[in-house]
Amino acid sequence: MNLEEKKSMKSCSILLVEREADTAESLTELFESEGFNVKTLSNLDILFSKTSFQDYDLIIADTDNNCPVNMELARRRNSGQIDTRLLVIACYCVMHKKQEYLRRGLDGVMTKPIDFEELASSVRELVGIS
Repeated sequence: MNLEEKKSMKSCSILLVEREADTAESLTELFESEGFNVKTLSNLDILFSKTSFQDYDLIIADTDNNCPVNMELARRRNSGQIDTRLLVIACYCVMHKKQEYLRRGLDGVMTKPIDFEELASSVRELVGIS
C-alpha cells in the first residue's frame, strides 16, 4: 500500500467487537498499522441495541460459532437496523453458510483461523480502498 492510500484511510474507522483481549489487541494493531482508527468493545450485545453506528465505516464482530447471532445480525443489517457495513468473524464450521449470510445482509464473513492478510484485504475492499 502506498503513502497516498494510507493517508486516505486515516479517516476510516472500525468498530471491533471482540471478547478475547489478545485477539482484540492483535486485530487492533493490524488495522492501526493499515491506517484505520479502531475502537474495540468486548460485548457483542452492543450490536443489538438501538445505537447508530454511522460514525464507523465498518463493524467487525467476532461471533464465534453462534449461527443464530449471525443470522440475526444479517437480518438487522439487511433491514437497516445496523446502518454500517458489517463483517463477521466466525468459526470455520460456518463456512458452508457464508453465501447465505451474505445473501441475507452481512457484508463479509471471515472464518477462523484468521488469515490477517486476507482480513486486511477484505476490510480495505469493504471500505472502498483497494
